[in-house]
Amino acid sequence: MGDERRHLWLWGSALLLIATLWGRGLVNLHAQSLTVDEPVHLVRGLAYWETGDLRLQYGHPPLPHALIGSLAVLEPGVRSPAAVDGWAEGQRLDVAQHVVDEAPTEAVERLTFLGRWSVLALSLVLAALSYRWAADLFGPGAGLFALFLSTFDPNLLSHASLATTDLPVTGMILAASYGFWRWLRRPTPGRSLVAGLALGLAWGAKLSSLVLLPALGLAILWQAWREGRRLVPLLLGFVGLLGWSALVLWAIYRFETGTLGGWWVPMPTHWDNLRLLWLHQSAGHAAYFLGELSYGGWWYYFPVLFLIKTPLPLLLLLGAALLVAGRERDVSLPALAVLFPALYMAASIVSNINIGYRHILPLVPFLAVTASALWSRRLSRSRRVAVVLVGLTVWLAASSLAVHPSYLTYFNEIVGGPQRGYLYAVDSNFDWGQDLKRIGRYAKAHAVDELKLSYFGNDRPARYLADFEPLPTLPFEREAPTFHPFNPDPGTYAISASHLQGLTLFDPDVFDWFRRREPVARVGSIFVYRVAPDRPAPTWAAPCYGPTPVLNEPQLLVGLGRDDVRQVHLDCRTSWVYPAGGEPGWYLVAGQREGATFAEQFLRPEQIVFQGRTARGRPALRVYRWDPADTPLQPPADLTDRGAAATFGDALTFLGSERTVDDDPDPPPVELSLTTYWRVVGQPEVPLSIMAHMTDGDGAVLGVADGLGFPVENWQVGDTFAQRHAFTLPPDAPPGPYVPRIGLYAVGAPEERLPRADGSGDVLPLAPLDLPGGSG
Repeated sequence: MGDERRHLWLWGSALLLIATLWGRGLVNLHAQSLTVDEPVHLVRGLAYWETGDLRLQYGHPPLPHALIGSLAVLEPGVRSPAAVDGWAEGQRLDVAQHVVDEAPTEAVERLTFLGRWSVLALSLVLAALSYRWAADLFGPGAGLFALFLSTFDPNLLSHASLATTDLPVTGMILAASYGFWRWLRRPTPGRSLVAGLALGLAWGAKLSSLVLLPALGLAILWQAWREGRRLVPLLLGFVGLLGWSALVLWAIYRFETGTLGGWWVPMPTHWDNLRLLWLHQSAGHAAYFLGELSYGGWWYYFPVLFLIKTPLPLLLLLGAALLVAGRERDVSLPALAVLFPALYMAASIVSNINIGYRHILPLVPFLAVTASALWSRRLSRSRRVAVVLVGLTVWLAASSLAVHPSYLTYFNEIVGGPQRGYLYAVDSNFDWGQDLKRIGRYAKAHAVDELKLSYFGNDRPARYLADFEPLPTLPFEREAPTFHPFNPDPGTYAISASHLQGLTLFDPDVFDWFRRREPVARVGSIFVYRVAPDRPAPTWAAPCYGPTPVLNEPQLLVGLGRDDVRQVHLDCRTSWVYPAGGEPGWYLVAGQREGATFAEQFLRPEQIVFQGRTARGRPALRVYRWDPADTPLQPPADLTDRGAAATFGDALTFLGSERTVDDDPDPPPVELSLTTYWRVVGQPEVPLSIMAHMTDGDGAVLGVADGLGFPVENWQVGDTFAQRHAFTLPPDAPPGPYVPRIGLYAVGAPEERLPRADGSGDVLPLAPLDLPGGSG
């Protein structure tokens, strides 16, 4: 009676876990909008069953599309792929656009549901296989544990309800591996047939499943060596198994024949797909990772992603299981459970296509089966082991349930969980277009009249939003004239996380203003911001032009959205301006510039409202918002020579100076920086420059550093500015004291110094400096 109860308990628990997987996945069949890749996969599925033509299959084998289309083909409300523009040329994106975008919303939702339903059904088979393999290895308890790990893994859950290739290839690889393991244990003709069938299905699911071939071959060699079995019969049996798999693969391609490179071949589409995969690998793919955008990828992409998106309890269980398998004789992992994940991860590392954890999703069932070794018959009797396993199980369940139903956004605690995962990776790791329906419901619930939307996805926003204003979205779209990235208009903004990080955008930093603020709501992968009117509104903008303008006039207008602000142009390498009036304003400084600027001295990082990398047509730059309520618009209080105030030519009043001396240079000579501060008291009619001479005690000039980085045509009475003068003392200069002398002169022919208003000449000597002299 005890065994019967235990048996019923195991089966009841297994059915409950399967039902939980089904129920959680079913929610997203309805709730999620179309993700980026789904329209193409749905259309391929329709074409596979309606036409039997494989022209849309380039890049992917047909099996997932056959699965997706098996029920989707029942939807009568969409046009046949063969009846739209782009079919004759085999342009899958054009065909998908016409079939899906032009269909009524109700028909698209039914089509999507049917396509996803088939994938969700396959996920149940995957979960059952993980149970079966683990139970065969370590007993029914381990099987139930593997089933739990599979049904509660957020990454498997995220793709179990999407009409894409990722869950199908994961299930088929697991089936092929399990079938091969059974054949290797007892190589009968029946098991060879089943293993060959499963392997052919895996190859027909995705090209990455080709990694199975070397993994299976190495597993045979390992098994023969470890158990002392005869190698030749195993290899001959393997060849027969491969024959069955090749036949199955050909059947998936509908026994297609044709020519390739002038030679007759079976399934030419498959061989051409391998060529296209190689080209795609070489070219790379646009991706965001750890704050960087790249087409070439990163060798560490998948290892790091594996560590931050795999649930921490599963990682800990995996590490413990591998440790136990290495120490306990009665806990033996099959070679394939280690070889395939290792080879698959190695193949992923050398790939330049770094667009999502989904590309290593086939590893997850292997992790579950391996971790189930901890629930082996002998280990499960240990109370200490049982307590740890229960604790990790509860942790995983809590993490999985907490992220429901937004499974794609899952990241583990290493990086702060789903709330911060978008800072590390986006695209199908976080934001794949799945939340357009949800943002539509949010806008309706919060009575948002007009939502300003930047949506990363291939669904149509108009299906779910009554009124919205599109923001910059696609790679070929420049900044919209109605969107101002440095100073967004008031309103409610909804921005997909992928676009927030710049993926696929013309300007990858167009939404940097929002990256610096917390959203008022997170609707899955779409962040909602409310922008209030800027009060008090800035009245001026100071672009640094040295040596060339940081922005041209149209770019400045688009960036700020204001044509009523005063423009205060300056060379911030040598000058800095405090505009008159004490009103808020913006400083715009190039982000990549040779040498230091005054921005580093007078501005703080927290004042940055926008920072952009070099984009097409625009240099890298930083935009600071200066608010006098935070920092007064005035020079430093501890200036030297403050008592020597003098006015030159009814134009400028000298306010004081600052000195910086490098009196121990390596190598010499001595460097001296003199910064003079001035206030504009009049508007001159001719260009001016500030005279700055360094003299010795006898009045002999040792250095000249004239200049003015704030042109007079930009002046306004009341402006205060700083001007930097850099001196280099000659190597044979004698020891000090040195006396700086300043003045103001008109630039042109002839140059003419402006007199001091007090009638005491046209030069103002400043406080002397005691220096050690040059190196002589």
